Amino acid sequence: MMIAFPAQAEADPEVTPVEFNSDFLQVTGHKVDIARFARDNPVLPGSYMVDLALNGRWIARTMVTFTAPPGAASAVPCLDSAILSRLELDIAALSAEARAALGSEHCADLTAAVAAASVEFDQSALLLSISLPQAALRHKARGYVSPENWQRGVQSATLAYDTSVFRVETADATTTSFYAGLTGGLNLGDWHFRERGTLSGTNGSWHYQNVALYLQRDLPAIRSTVTIGDSFTDGALFDSFGFRGIALASDDRMRPESQQGYAPIVRGTAQTNARVRVMQNGTLILETTVSPGAFEIDDLYPTGYGGDLLVTVLESDGSQHSFTVPYSSLVQLLRPRVFRYSLAAGDLVLGGKRSGSHFFQGTLQYGVSNTVTGYAGIALASGYTSGLVGAALNTPLGAVALDATLAGARITPLDVDQGYSVRLSYSKVVPGILTNVSVAAYRYSSRGFWTMDDALIARRAAGSGGISIPSIPRQRNRIAANVSQNLGGSWGNLYLTGSITSYWNATGSRTQVQAGYSNVAPLGNLNLNYGLSYGRQRDDATGQTEDRFLLSLSLALSGSLNAPRMTASLAQDRIEGHSRTGGQLSLTGTLGDDQAFNYNANLNLGPGETSFGVGAGYRAPFAMLSASASTSASFNQVSFGASGGLVMHPGGITLANQLGDTIGIVEAPGAKGAAIGSATGARIDGAGYAIVPYLVPYRLNQVDLDPRGSAIDVDLTNTSQQIAPHANAAVMLKFGTRSGPGVVITARLLDGSPVPFGADVLDETDVEIGLVGQNGQMFLRGVPEAGDLLVKWGASSDDQCRFGYRLPVSGKDIAPLVKLEVLCRTNIPGTILAEPEPRITALPV
Repeated sequence: MMIAFPAQAEADPEVTPVEFNSDFLQVTGHKVDIARFARDNPVLPGSYMVDLALNGRWIARTMVTFTAPPGAASAVPCLDSAILSRLELDIAALSAEARAALGSEHCADLTAAVAAASVEFDQSALLLSISLPQAALRHKARGYVSPENWQRGVQSATLAYDTSVFRVETADATTTSFYAGLTGGLNLGDWHFRERGTLSGTNGSWHYQNVALYLQRDLPAIRSTVTIGDSFTDGALFDSFGFRGIALASDDRMRPESQQGYAPIVRGTAQTNARVRVMQNGTLILETTVSPGAFEIDDLYPTGYGGDLLVTVLESDGSQHSFTVPYSSLVQLLRPRVFRYSLAAGDLVLGGKRSGSHFFQGTLQYGVSNTVTGYAGIALASGYTSGLVGAALNTPLGAVALDATLAGARITPLDVDQGYSVRLSYSKVVPGILTNVSVAAYRYSSRGFWTMDDALIARRAAGSGGISIPSIPRQRNRIAANVSQNLGGSWGNLYLTGSITSYWNATGSRTQVQAGYSNVAPLGNLNLNYGLSYGRQRDDATGQTEDRFLLSLSLALSGSLNAPRMTASLAQDRIEGHSRTGGQLSLTGTLGDDQAFNYNANLNLGPGETSFGVGAGYRAPFAMLSASASTSASFNQVSFGASGGLVMHPGGITLANQLGDTIGIVEAPGAKGAAIGSATGARIDGAGYAIVPYLVPYRLNQVDLDPRGSAIDVDLTNTSQQIAPHANAAVMLKFGTRSGPGVVITARLLDGSPVPFGADVLDETDVEIGLVGQNGQMFLRGVPEAGDLLVKWGASSDDQCRFGYRLPVSGKDIAPLVKLEVLCRTNIPGTILAEPEPRITALPV
């Protein structure tokens, strides 16, 4: 029930109370006082942990005190200075009287200070919703979560694993292979340690390889991350390479989601209070209200590679005008006034080993305007220097980026090269026909140009002897394209991707081309997916060209959620004039309400032999398990796999079926079996914990807890929480639970009549724990094994009664659901009366 507070002092006299006829609630002459329900359900005074929302957007989870002003029908929230600071209220925009009202009391009267403001409280969801007009707020981008609400998490240790065993038997040999991908983590305060590696073995020969080992922390004040150890450069401007050292780089994830990636700023002018509608390719992507005068919209969400924006200003007097904003995007483009940087220094790493060659690299990108983004970079190493400068343009003809890199490399004391590399990129969504040229790039490098890691490889090769430096092939030209076309209606989609690369001092080129068509055809009440694709690949090492044609059909065998799907494919390969044809038929499906089980069977009709295989998987709360087997005339194969993780946290050790870098730890004591809504297959374990394996850092993540599957004697006091974690953090989400037997008490007065319907039930501390239902029945949860309860249906001493109770005990356990019948005595002089032994009846479970 949502409760509105039109004023903070007392009930608004202009709000017409809802009148109930208490005569309908009379039971044997006893009339229930229901005046407290005349204006919604009253809130009892006290402190509540609530979710604070502003204009429908979550702001924070915080403790709010509710106080009962004199004469008020309900307690109201105390909006103190700490809460007001979270509301993004533009104090300077308020009148002097409003500012004085907000600052004059400990509990501000927000509805009196700000016109059209409203405050509502949903008791069932513990949600305090505040509505404020846009003119009274400081501007914040959509998706903004204040850094003060980012959760740093708890101290924890994690281990994620992905293991498999593969065994194959042929006529010649039997081979058993083992693989384990391992990621260990340790979170201590703001610092996060990560180690990634692989353990592999074949027939008893084992090898461990370290992939990454680093210490990392974020720096919210400058929206950056510092990394110490083994890492990789970002590859935004220069080619990415591995290194061991230290890196400091901006982290776009700390920006609001609506300011990540590139989207232009929309600027215009409104004559009145107007609605601004922004359309892209016929799709409405934003509609907002602006005040008269110039306006600026800088929080459009990025939409792929763009498509020009149609902006329509709808005035209050019915008039309207429209204009177009060009929008084509490339990875180099940034929003106006946004910058991105990276700094890295240390030792270059090749093949997982330190090279001993020190380096420094720095890059900077800056959005100058809607049209121009400039960028530059420098890279220095032993015997190597390079510099890059470029610009990206957003034009009506598409997005274009052009940059040039100059480099000098000393391979040996006698071999010193200098050269340049020029790169041109283009992107465009053609309006009307929806042709998407997502990336088209051309790069030319002169004979003397070396990248940093190529120069290091050449230096090593020269040091080992026997290799001529001019004979080492280096890239000369590279052309790459990615084009897609929506044919509209029911005509399907076409795509084309490809690249051609040629080298200095090497004949031939490396060619990769893929093209395809896909569509969906109705087949009764089902849909048949079909597609045709073509691929060509030329290996520049062997000079062989391979062409591959593939026809595929896919159909679900029914319309149910777990319906099995049949897929058939026919493939033909051609290599240097020789062709071979093969086919595959497979059946896949899932079982269970949560699709925890999956299965597959496949028949491969190869050009030389036929094989058959089966597989199955199970997503348990603690791990992902899989197994497969296949056979043919020449081999037999079996495999087993398991993946998941474990988390050590302040509450113990919890297993998970998946584990990412940023995780949540759900704590719900006694709620074993309750499901995590945002984590497929995850359930509360016997210790009261479960893992949310993936959370988006610096974003608002909602975590829901479904009580179905938990014990009947446990209730959840809240079933949903929102959290915004730091990157790599393990955040604790505590869900309140009430455990104990469910008790149905039927209370009767001394004359045998039931206690009045709607009466309050209070415990020995005068805390309301329930209401009386029909026939004098009340349902209570989590009450002590024995005690005294007070029932009140009015203000006088004649309008209340008290009874004692004791729950039945069988052995050492109390039944999960019991029924009691008690006598409730009236005219209480202020002391607890001794009650006769209540009649106890077990309720069927």
